[in-house]
Amino acid sequence: MNVAVVDMQIEGAEFAFIETLQNTGFAVLRDSGLDTERLLRMADNWKNFLLSDEKWEYPAIDTPSGNT
Repeated sequence: MNVAVVDMQIEGAEFAFIETLQNTGFAVLRDSGLDTERLLRMADNWKNFLLSDEKWEYPAIDTPSGNT
């Protein structure tokens, strides 16, 4: 699997970010401009979402990598 490293300071970064998420389910961000506290809050929000039943409200989408 080839996970893209996306420099968030370059033009078109948002498209590269979405593309690597769609193709692999992962992304490595460079120069995101996000502070550590914000990243930790985001991770906490995702954890709570994934542990909740709310996640079942979204349909799975087949991707080229097989990740849904």
